Amino acid sequence: MTVTHAGPEFSDNSLDGSLFATILRRRRKWILLGTVLGLVLSVAYLLLTPPTYTATARVNITALGSEPVPEGRAVSSLVDIPTERQLAASALTTEGAARDLGAGWRASDIGSGLSVSGDPSSSVLGVSYAASDRERAILGADAVARAYLEVRGTLVSERAEAMVESIDERIAQYEQERRELVRSSPAGDVATAVRIDTIDAGVLALQQRRATWSDVSTRAGEIITPASSAEVSTSPVLWRVIALGLLGGLFAGVVMAAVRHRVDRVASHADDVRDLLGVDLLRPQGPYGDTRRWDAAATIAQHGTVAGAPLLVLVDDRNYDARAAADALAAAGPTRRIDLNQARAEVLRDLAGLSRGVLVVPPTWPKAELRGLAEDLRGMGATLVGAVVADARAAVPTGLES
Repeated sequence: MTVTHAGPEFSDNSLDGSLFATILRRRRKWILLGTVLGLVLSVAYLLLTPPTYTATARVNITALGSEPVPEGRAVSSLVDIPTERQLAASALTTEGAARDLGAGWRASDIGSGLSVSGDPSSSVLGVSYAASDRERAILGADAVARAYLEVRGTLVSERAEAMVESIDERIAQYEQERRELVRSSPAGDVATAVRIDTIDAGVLALQQRRATWSDVSTRAGEIITPASSAEVSTSPVLWRVIALGLLGGLFAGVVMAAVRHRVDRVASHADDVRDLLGVDLLRPQGPYGDTRRWDAAATIAQHGTVAGAPLLVLVDDRNYDARAAADALAAAGPTRRIDLNQARAEVLRDLAGLSRGVLVVPPTWPKAELRGLAEDLRGMGATLVGAVVADARAAVPTGLES
């Protein structure tokens, strides 16, 4: 049995059989509740979470050494970027930045808000510092960038000085050995001459190494974009938090709707009654309170009834709209009306051998009650040819009071 309606308000949604679509259609309030809850939580998070400002200084680092970068090779190939990131975030750097900034700054606080980024294929590092104050974030990022370059240059200088000192010690040892050979060896001694030549060659090689280390470039790099000239990012980002709140709330609402749909013990929707009973729905053709609301449904229900045989109308007489539907069925043809609020045994006795009936109930009946009633009717040989799901409002509409 199919009922077609002119207006979208009373359209038949039976063609959409997916569970997800069913949940969306019947449990919209739960989904709306979840979405609103997500929005409220996101706004609360924004109100309770202080903003964090992150400033970033860009540093271009150079290859340290006495020779220029070979033609055809990139500076990044001569620099170990992962090591440079660790050096920029080291205690040496944060302590230097704290000394530079002065009172009110601690190396541990700087380290906790510091992050360093860098692409291995590039020679540029990003030194970022996060703080609850915009100006403090800028000062911290620029100070760390300066301290990093200073530490990097200092480490190379100290390394070069140590190498020069080591070479000087080795040259002094060679020269001492040469003087002793000259003083103690007889003139014309071949072995002594060979050893002196070896010492002279060693000293020459060390002097060349010393010259190389003495000429090492300690220019560590330069700050190409200070934090004071770059954009300062702020978190949490308003639109992002709101969007995540809405999406999370929507998801939570769908989950709550699915759980509610699964555990609901009441046939709270007309389609629930249809699915439980396995019958077609006789739908209204007008709004609640319209006196002709159930006329078309009554005509369809009476169609096919054997002449003279009344149609069983099992109705919940406590509901005004259910009573109105039962009255419409009676006006369309002979009926035997049975009030479902009496004892089940009395309901079954009143069937009196009739085999075709229509159930008229509001969407407030427990599912177990509907299943039990359907089983009892089948046991008595009665068949439901349709179901009318009345409006859940029990009050008489305004203007229709007797």
